[in-house]
Amino acid sequence: MNDAPPIRHEIRIEAPPEMVRRFLVEPTRLTQWLASRAEIEPRPGGKVRLEFARPDGSIDVATGEVIELSSRRLVFTWGFAANPDLAPGASRVEISLEPDGTGTLVRLEHHGLPASQRDAHDGGWQFFLGRLREVAGLRP
Repeated sequence: MNDAPPIRHEIRIEAPPEMVRRFLVEPTRLTQWLASRAEIEPRPGGKVRLEFARPDGSIDVATGEVIELSSRRLVFTWGFAANPDLAPGASRVEISLEPDGTGTLVRLEHHGLPASQRDAHDGGWQFFLGRLREVAGLRP
């Protein structure tokens, strides 16, 4: 991974951390905000595979491995087999959940992104975290 500063985003969701966590580790909930298809083994060493359908009908596939998982934190590697600038395992995503009154502060950091990938991932995380806020807020 490179030494560039991570991309950072923070949002507040009107739901407790236990609820928000489910949207990070359950494949059916991941597809409600992040990917068109999701596979995750929610344990250290578990595989992560996320498919993103593009408007032209093609599919981008991000893969990685869970490095850390607790009730308030998820860390996994991130990359794309079809992208030589960001191969699987080349970067790391860290998501932390902090109780905030009746809600949750979600902090995301994406480490190790090369310069060619920073803008796209920065905008992508901003978009997808907005979707997470919409679907996770006050959901059973």
